[in-house]
Amino acid sequence: MAEDAPRPGMPQSEKDKLGRRFHEAEQRRLAAERGEIVVLPDEQLENLTKDELLEEAERRGVEVKTSATKTEIAAALRGDQEQEA
Repeated sequence: MAEDAPRPGMPQSEKDKLGRRFHEAEQRRLAAERGEIVVLPDEQLENLTKDELLEEAERRGVEVKTSATKTEIAAALRGDQEQEA
């Protein structure tokens, strides 16, 4: 079972959160397919997967190592710290 799939006994609030994440990701994907520029608020960065964060960093022109953690990539995107190329 996928990590982000609802599980039996999961509280409804968690299921709702997963649903919102899926919807937001799908909206970003569709907008990208249409060639639209999607600007993510910094507070949404924590909801992205590592691959999505790396894509966002590339789109914004922020250089991060692929070995960086999600927290490090999100911090670089917010400008919290410098990342070495």
